[in-house]
Amino acid sequence: MIDNENSGQMYSIAATVKEIGNHVQEHRRQADFTQQKLAELAGRSRAYIIGVENGSLNDIPISFVYDLADIFKCDVTDFLPVRRVTVEIPDCRGETIGREVLYALLRTIGDNLPGIQSDEHMRTWGAGFPAAEYKALSPQAAAQKLCADFSLSVPVDMEGVLKRASVLMVSIPLNEDIATVLDTRSSVPVVFIDSTIAADQSKKRAALAHALGHYIAEYGFKGIYIDKKERLVPSESHLSMQDELSERKARAFATALLLPQNVFREKLSDAAKKSGGNDDSAVAGLAAFFGVGVLAVVAALALMHSGDGKK
Repeated sequence: MIDNENSGQMYSIAATVKEIGNHVQEHRRQADFTQQKLAELAGRSRAYIIGVENGSLNDIPISFVYDLADIFKCDVTDFLPVRRVTVEIPDCRGETIGREVLYALLRTIGDNLPGIQSDEHMRTWGAGFPAAEYKALSPQAAAQKLCADFSLSVPVDMEGVLKRASVLMVSIPLNEDIATVLDTRSSVPVVFIDSTIAADQSKKRAALAHALGHYIAEYGFKGIYIDKKERLVPSESHLSMQDELSERKARAFATALLLPQNVFREKLSDAAKKSGGNDDSAVAGLAAFFGVGVLAVVAALALMHSGDGKK
C-alpha cells in the first residue's frame, strides 16, 4: 500500500508550472540551446518556450513534456515536480518492505495532477492498446502477437514497447533486492525500475519485459506487483501456488517477447554451427544477439522444448 499521509498537500498550478519551467531552462542551458533553437526542435514558438520557462502558462500538455524528454535524451520525470511518499509492499513471504521513494507527480495523470493539462494524447492514453485481447492468450501467444502487432526487431526496445502499451516507466533507486515495482491502481500503469538495473541494458530489458508480462496476464487487477532481482530467474520454491503461476506466466511472456521463437530457432542453428559444438560459446553468442543475459537464452531453450506458457 502507499502511505499518503501528505497526499492532500498538492502543488498549486502556478508552483507546478514554474517548477517545470525551471527544469526546462536548466536542461536547455546545459545543452547550450537558445530559446529559439529549442522552439524549433519542439515545434513551438519562441514565445511559448519563454512562457514555459517563466511559468506564465496556465498549463503544459504532457505531450510537450514527452517531446522535451526526446530532445534532451532524458527521462520525462526529469521535468516534473516530485513528492516523497513511503511505499510499503508485501514481499513474497508476506513481510513488508518499506521504501521512501521519489514518486513522480506524473503518476496521477488523468486523476488529479495540477499544472499539467490532460490533453487529447493523455485522454486517449491506453485506448489504442487492447490489453484484454492479449490477456485472453497464453503468455507465449501474447508475446508473439505483440511482436507481430508492434513489428518488433531484436534486441527489443522495451522502453518503446512500454510506451506503445501505455505503461509509464520511471527509473529510481529501489531497495537493493528489488528489480521493479508495477503499480496498476490508477488509469495509467507505472513500472518503477531500480536505477542500477536500468543502467544495464540486458537486465533492464528482462526486468521490463517481466513486468509487462504481469500487467498483461493479470490485466484488470488494481494493485502492486513487486519483482525481486532473484525472482527474474527460476527460484520460486518459496512462493504460493498462485504466485508461482503468476511468475511462470510473466517469465514465459518475457522470454517469448525478447527471444521470439521463430528468430530464436533460426539463430540457434546458426550459433551451433559457428561454435563448433561449444555450447557455452553458442549460448553467449545468442545472448549477445538478442541483447539478454545467458539465463534468458537457457529459459528460451526450455520454453522451446517444453511449450511452457501455452494453455
